[in-house]
Amino acid sequence: MNFNQLLEKFNSGINWNAYFYATHKITATVVIFLLYNKLDLSSFAAWANINSIIFLILLWADLGFRKSIPRYAPVFLKNAQAHKIFIRSLILCQITILVMTMPFLYYSSKSLQTTLNIDNIYAFSIIPFIFLTEGLIAILRLIYHAHFEQKFFNLLTSFMLITETLINIGLIFLTNENARLLSNIFLTKTIMSSITIIFLASSLKKIYAIKQHEIIDTRQLTKDFIVHSLVMWLTSTLRSLSERNFMIPLLTYMFGPLLASAYKIANDSALIFQRIVLKTVGTADTTFLSYVEVAPEEKKLTEVAFKKLATKMAALRLPLLGIIGLIMCWFFIQKNNTLVFHIFCIISISYLLEAMLLPYERVLEVKRSYRALMHIYLFYALLLLFLIISLSTTLIGLRTAIALLCCVRLVSMFMMAYAAFIHFSVHFPFNSFFLFLKRILYSGIVLIPFIFIVKFLIN
Repeated sequence: MNFNQLLEKFNSGINWNAYFYATHKITATVVIFLLYNKLDLSSFAAWANINSIIFLILLWADLGFRKSIPRYAPVFLKNAQAHKIFIRSLILCQITILVMTMPFLYYSSKSLQTTLNIDNIYAFSIIPFIFLTEGLIAILRLIYHAHFEQKFFNLLTSFMLITETLINIGLIFLTNENARLLSNIFLTKTIMSSITIIFLASSLKKIYAIKQHEIIDTRQLTKDFIVHSLVMWLTSTLRSLSERNFMIPLLTYMFGPLLASAYKIANDSALIFQRIVLKTVGTADTTFLSYVEVAPEEKKLTEVAFKKLATKMAALRLPLLGIIGLIMCWFFIQKNNTLVFHIFCIISISYLLEAMLLPYERVLEVKRSYRALMHIYLFYALLLLFLIISLSTTLIGLRTAIALLCCVRLVSMFMMAYAAFIHFSVHFPFNSFFLFLKRILYSGIVLIPFIFIVKFLIN
């Protein structure tokens, strides 16, 4: 595969990820809205919390695979037999991890059942099966996406998702008992996920069909893969300490539930913009750089690949930054300067600036610059610890605390950009960036007067 073909597959992968994200977001929103209006408070809380627990534990049980599989799939692809063993070993390893994690899931779900005081044993008994099927789909997604098979995977899973949503809508309108409805929705998810797994597993021959017979050191590559997975798992875990799932209970303890709720609302709103980008890109950035890494002209192509990746990232993020700017203008005109709005502005701008610098971190990961990554994340962890201690000992407001937290995250990302620039001479594509920025500013100049007109007409 030459560089132009690789670039074409990268762009195609991003487009299919965008399609799947839009499908998932629309169907999820429809089901959430209908369930919120149908279920009683405790049943809806059970549905929401069960999903949160399942996917949170799946995240912790990832063991760095999300970044290591796209990194090492192109390497094992050089030998057909080693490649097949690699994929089968991944699936077997994931099943083992899921089974070992189930006791923790069981105790978490039992605790949730007691907290919410829900006597729906059937619904809670389905949780392990949802956990197992979703975990298998997650590993299969990584395998397919690591081989640029986003089109097949996303078309199949989106079709199954739409079918599941239509069944759920029918159940919502036809089922009157909340406990039964909750159980049926969980059962539907398990059945549809199982069917998806069967189709995906039987179609792995699409990936096995690539035949190469270069001699590789399988034992050494396996060791490298394990080390890379553990490092990626550690960095992802450390990064999660400044994200929502960790910060909400921490802020609840330090500032009380009212201010913590304000942070949650602002953060969830900002996450909409961040996830548009992250879900669209998915693992395509790591996969793209990894294929370049194993190319014969790797040193020459790395700089070109980085610029293509950074340009694509800028093209995705700058329009969102422009939308946030327009939202800020609208709230300023409305004179609605609430705490939630201020926190939303801080977090959303921080998220998008971080995303601009993500290609630098991907370069360090693909190049296996573990020393640089660990030094930066150690510094990041120390800054975060210092901030948490400062919050507990000084009278800092929530707005200032969130701003400092965002600064800690941004400082670590700028350090990664500097490290990647020093070690691998990757340069940010400023020409393309300023071209996109100019277009966004021109659009803003046109749209801002429109906002004033709408404001005048409303009043």
